[in-house]
Amino acid sequence: MSTLRTMISMELRQLFFATSTYWAGVFFLGFMGAIYFGILEEYSRIEQESNPISQFFQLFWVPVFFVVPLITMRSIADERKQGTLVATLTTHANAWTLVLAKFFGAYCLYCFLWGLTAGFHLIVYHSIPEAKLLGKSSLFDIGALIGGYLFVVISGFLFIAIGIFTSSLTRSQLVAGMLCFTLLFITLVGGKLTEQINFYELTGITWLEKPLIFLKTHQYLEMFSMGLWDSRPFIFYITNGFLFLGIASLVVDSKK
Repeated sequence: MSTLRTMISMELRQLFFATSTYWAGVFFLGFMGAIYFGILEEYSRIEQESNPISQFFQLFWVPVFFVVPLITMRSIADERKQGTLVATLTTHANAWTLVLAKFFGAYCLYCFLWGLTAGFHLIVYHSIPEAKLLGKSSLFDIGALIGGYLFVVISGFLFIAIGIFTSSLTRSQLVAGMLCFTLLFITLVGGKLTEQINFYELTGITWLEKPLIFLKTHQYLEMFSMGLWDSRPFIFYITNGFLFLGIASLVVDSKK
């Protein structure tokens, strides 16, 4: 456990000194800030059915496509390219400890970046008097805020695990980033596309309908933003996150 804590602290220091981290942070905060400003501007002209916070989280998946690969693509691929991976594994650390350290370092950074976006909502709450008014379309809805961030933290567990997994497969950061983007696209957009499929008209694959329900990320996000918390997303994202981390540790151990 002490080895894991030491490696996590080292990973955090490396991440916060990496150029790609600052690129990811600038892009993420700039993009999400522009989205939130656009939502507020549209809200000021036309009253919306949902509050700005719920609309803000509905687009959470857009920066995920780019931020997660930027954070994770160098984690293991860069060590393998520089030849430091073998040296790390010859110490007291094993492949599983290494993968967990890389994961928790990137996951903490991911949650930290999302936590910074809470400043957008706090600025609106303290600078606009109308934000303190209660109602279905209120500018500030604490329930939607907590539910949205809770879902981001839970889903991020799987997204970062996918990034660590793809980084373990190659020496190239670029290839790792592209693989991560592809898997994230399948995970996030694939669920949306399954709504267009009528499984009852396709004999032989009707059993796929229930498993694919878990890929409908936007539906779970809507539930969380309304204060309706379901245990199924917790199980799905965390279980599959550990699955990807387990496979990554096997890959690292086999290629060391």
